[in-house]
Amino acid sequence: MSDFDGKLTIDEIFGRDHCMWLKECGYKLRSRLQPDWTPSWTGTNKLSVLCEDSERELRSYNFMDAMDLSSGKVVALKLIRHLENPHELEIGTFLVKSMDPRNHCVPILRELPVPDMDNHTIIVMPYLRPWHDPQFKTIASGTSVPSPAEYRPSRKDLKYDYSGPALYYRRTERPPKYYFIDFGLSKRYKADDLPVLDLVHGGDQTVPEAIDITSICDPFAVDVYYLGNALRAFLPKGTTANYKIRKGLRGMKSFGFMKPLVMAMVEPDPAKRIKVDEAVERFAAIENGLSAMTLRGRVAYSSEHIVMRPFRATSHWVWTLKLIARGIPAVPHQSALPH
Repeated sequence: MSDFDGKLTIDEIFGRDHCMWLKECGYKLRSRLQPDWTPSWTGTNKLSVLCEDSERELRSYNFMDAMDLSSGKVVALKLIRHLENPHELEIGTFLVKSMDPRNHCVPILRELPVPDMDNHTIIVMPYLRPWHDPQFKTIASGTSVPSPAEYRPSRKDLKYDYSGPALYYRRTERPPKYYFIDFGLSKRYKADDLPVLDLVHGGDQTVPEAIDITSICDPFAVDVYYLGNALRAFLPKGTTANYKIRKGLRGMKSFGFMKPLVMAMVEPDPAKRIKVDEAVERFAAIENGLSAMTLRGRVAYSSEHIVMRPFRATSHWVWTLKLIARGIPAVPHQSALPH
């Protein structure tokens, strides 16, 4: 979104007011959040939409992007309100302590207590992008999700500072790593607490247990539903997809083999819903049963026009043959994944 009149939003004012403190901490905010900023297109013939400082990346002042001055990398800054989310920082830091390569919890690079705001901390994390953007190209790239990628510019053709064209690769060529993020509504339970019953908290209100918000339920069964509902996006159009994914990305015609598992994960009766360990085992068995050529197969979205399919299918297999000639496997080796 571009701000044509050059005025900051209410959410951006928080970033401007804390800009110099964050710079002292080693993080530089966008030029439009600098205290002395004036729109770069003022007094010129430039279109504001073509200027970097017309872009607003803030959804709210809870989230900002910044440049790490020590490395030159783009990072994400998130403001945590401890009174509203008392367990978020504790759980986030606990989860990232694990050195297990299977750990897919977003790293917390640094904690910055806000000096003029009690009970507020800014955490520094890698700058990620949505797990479903860009669209999946191969079956293998889609099946890698259940097992948020390093930063790539949100404008696929330009660098972060609009200084030139950006390089980007397909998932098969440069496999990303997907992360679980946002533990604001999470709770940590001890082994002695199990089995546990608790209230439902979460943004996905399609979970059957949320019908009665006053009733207690198994939170682990709710988590299985949440993940299964996100994976519904892989199923053909007509199966209710995750409500947070825009319609153009819902429904894929190539992942029918996942439907029995996904439907077991979103079983309305929590007592009959599959357990997470069984879901992991079943998914591994499904993936291991897919041939290399199946894994290299093209992902066709339900929103794709039927006229375009043969052309895109031909282009896909030309690209696939080039990858085979270069010795790039259908499923990237674990050593190729970012850490």
